[in-house]
Amino acid sequence: MPQLQLPVFAEGVHLITPNLGYQREGDDIVYLHGMMPVFLHHRDDTASFRMIVSQFYLNGNAKQSELVRVFGIKPLALKRWVKKYRAGGPKAFFQTRRNPRAAQKKKPLSQAPAAPPQAPPPAGCEAAAPPAAPSSTAVPAAPVTKSQRSREDAAAPRGVAATDECMRAMASLGKIASVPSDFRQPCESVTHGGVLLALPALLAAGLLRHAARFFTLPAGFYGLEHIFVLLGMLTLCRIKSIEALRSTAPGEWGKLLGLDRCPEAKTLREKIKILTTQGDGKAWSAQLCEDWMSANPAATATLYIDGHARAYHGHQTKLPRHYIARERLCLRATTDYWVNGLDGLPFFKINQAVDPGLIRALEE
Repeated sequence: MPQLQLPVFAEGVHLITPNLGYQREGDDIVYLHGMMPVFLHHRDDTASFRMIVSQFYLNGNAKQSELVRVFGIKPLALKRWVKKYRAGGPKAFFQTRRNPRAAQKKKPLSQAPAAPPQAPPPAGCEAAAPPAAPSSTAVPAAPVTKSQRSREDAAAPRGVAATDECMRAMASLGKIASVPSDFRQPCESVTHGGVLLALPALLAAGLLRHAARFFTLPAGFYGLEHIFVLLGMLTLCRIKSIEALRSTAPGEWGKLLGLDRCPEAKTLREKIKILTTQGDGKAWSAQLCEDWMSANPAATATLYIDGHARAYHGHQTKLPRHYIARERLCLRATTDYWVNGLDGLPFFKINQAVDPGLIRALEE
């Protein structure tokens, strides 16, 4: 299955298709496919505009009706551009036609009209002229290196990397609900820093969209957003358990959250227990599924359903046995049916403790 390109766009982007859009940046027009800019031209460069519009149509990125509707061009004009592109390629739009009559009409440089003389400024205006904008003399702060952060974290009096003593004291007294994230300190060589590139995709997928509606946490240093974002980052970094967080640098994870350090394993386990016992995870998952399916109705026309056997090694119940391919054994297990959209986007999961088979599960 091809890799999914999330249709994440910044504010001010005009959509051509759900995956293609354009944005004006000063005097330039930028075309974007998801978060990736694919082409740029000046706003008055009609040749480049005709070329890229024809390319979008020929590559299948956009339909003729979509291009006509968004840019307000005539269908016949678009057909002429496409025909021109097919015949000569992109260079066909930038070839200039020779016109001998136009060359004869041009005046030599000696006959060009001189610029009108500028009137001298009135008396006293020399001193009143606006001064030039002063250049910024503020020197930006040097980024903190990894070795400097390690020394500061180790010397923290309240624990490893617990350097924000003021906010921690206020949180312990119940003066604040949670500490706001702060990313103003420049840092270099942050461990797992590349995972911040996936943060817009996590937010666009709905990581925090309905979190406050279905979950609550008591007032403290770490808020609901910190826990959700941390769990998402741990998943992307392939850290599969909370205990594995003990072997990482807490200060480095704190920089990814905009805090001094991440919660320790015991604190994170307590927060997750509150979320699972007092929150409504099933309703939250159902709400996200409804958002995903309503955002792209075309993807719900065809569903991919995949069954996975999940082995159970406990002794509280006797489940039926299933063949586990990765272990080549018949073990007690349940079956998870994952329902995905046409483009691979996951919608929801159904667990079958007693699995009658895929065909029966689809029918019932």
